[in-house]
Amino acid sequence: MGRISLFADIAGRPTRTVDGNPLVTAGVVAFNSADLPLLRSKTPATLPKWKHLTRPAARRAVQFLLDHAVVVSSVTVNRDTAQWAAALEDSDRLHAKIASQSRAKAGWAKLPIVLAYELLSRACFLALAHVLRTQRPQHVFAHLGATAIECDVVCDKEFSADEDIEVFTSFWDDKHVPTEALWRLGYTVTHPSVTVTTDDDERLLMWADIAAGMCHSARLPKPGRIAMPLTCTVSRRLLEPLAESNKLALDAYAFGTTYDDVFGEVMNVVRGDAPLS
Repeated sequence: MGRISLFADIAGRPTRTVDGNPLVTAGVVAFNSADLPLLRSKTPATLPKWKHLTRPAARRAVQFLLDHAVVVSSVTVNRDTAQWAAALEDSDRLHAKIASQSRAKAGWAKLPIVLAYELLSRACFLALAHVLRTQRPQHVFAHLGATAIECDVVCDKEFSADEDIEVFTSFWDDKHVPTEALWRLGYTVTHPSVTVTTDDDERLLMWADIAAGMCHSARLPKPGRIAMPLTCTVSRRLLEPLAESNKLALDAYAFGTTYDDVFGEVMNVVRGDAPLS
C-alpha cells in the first residue's frame, strides 16, 4: 500500500448554540487509491444520504465498507463546555477586529469553521494512524528504509469560501506535517492532493456521509429534537462487524480548544486596542 485516499464528512451541526444536541461527529472512510475507479463504479446511483438511510440500506453500506474500506474512523466532540462559551466570545472579538480593519469575511476565524477544521483533521489523523498501525506489512519502503505513504484527502464542502478552503488545505502542506516524528517511527507521509468538494462531484463522499451519520447516531441514545434515521441501538449493532474486523477507529472528546491555542499572540492584540499587523 503506497497511496490511500481519505474521504471525510461531518454529521451534526457545528453551530454556535449547543441547545438540543451538543455533539458533532466527523467521519472518515479510507480506501486504497488504486481501487477508486472500481469503487466509484460500485457506488449505486440510488445510494441514499445519511438523512434518508433505512436499516436495509445501512446494512448494505456497512457490507460495502467491510469489503472495500481500509478503515472507518470517527471523532465526536461535545461542545457543552465552558471552553466552548469562552471560544465563542474570542471568536466574536477576533472576527470583529478583522472586519473593522479589512472588511474581510474571514470565515476561517469563526468558531463553527474552526471546529470543522479541528474535527475533520482529527478524524483524518485517526484514520491515517490506523493505517500506519495495521497495514505496515503492505507498505512500500522508500529511501533509507522508511515506509512511504501518500495520503490524499477529500472533504465534503463544510465551508465554501475560497479563503476558508485555502486555510484548510494549508494544514496538509509538507511544512505542517510532523516529518521528524514520523521519521522516528519509520514513515514518510505526504499529501499530494487535498480537495474540498461535494458528493455530487465525488460520489465516494457518500460513504463518508453515511459513516459519519451512523457513528454520530451511535453516540446519541437521546438525540433531542432532531430525529435520527436510525436509532442509537440500531447504529451500534450495524457497526459491530466493522469493529470486529478491526476496521473501525473511534474517538470522542470534550471541546477544550482556546483561541490562544489557535491564533497565539494575535489574541492578546485583539483583547487590547492595538491594530492587527
